[in-house]
Amino acid sequence: MGSQITVLALPLVAVVLLDASAFQVGLLAAAETSAYLLVALPAGAIVDRVAKRRLMIGCDLALFLVIGSVPLAHAFGELTLVQLFTVALVSSVFSVFFSVAYQSYLPVLLDRDQLMDGNGKLAASRSVAQIAGPSLGGGLVTLIGAAGAMTADAVSFAASAGSLTALRKREPRPARPGTRPTGHPAVTDP
Repeated sequence: MGSQITVLALPLVAVVLLDASAFQVGLLAAAETSAYLLVALPAGAIVDRVAKRRLMIGCDLALFLVIGSVPLAHAFGELTLVQLFTVALVSSVFSVFFSVAYQSYLPVLLDRDQLMDGNGKLAASRSVAQIAGPSLGGGLVTLIGAAGAMTADAVSFAASAGSLTALRKREPRPARPGTRPTGHPAVTDP
């Protein structure tokens, strides 16, 4: 849900705090989603080769720092549009990797017969977050300002990293490039 807060709050930070133009806000919105177009496909291949839980924790901590840099820079009077564009691009990349990893991590946590139910719950929670997040973000912006809402989002990533750290189910080692997963016969060329 925190990510949905930033979808609303980041452009508001640009408009309210930095007097950004409509064109600049449009570019900022494009930067927030650009990684889904540019790195989603390679992200899948990379995620298959690394420990997913560790990757998700790393993405959460990186997002905590990146998103948290906005209210921090604002507090010191150093916030710029260049920083907002950088935050939008970098957070977009980490969000893509997290999204791919968490969908791939579910089969580690659940037995095969529980996957359909688990995927349904993930989809439902994502839908609720997409609906409730911007509303929550609007309320936070009203109560504590756009930069304050970004602080709440940063804290949500720290909470997510803490929750993932609490998971103790062992993840199988990722397959090395060029090797086949166990249980599948090797295919040889004639």
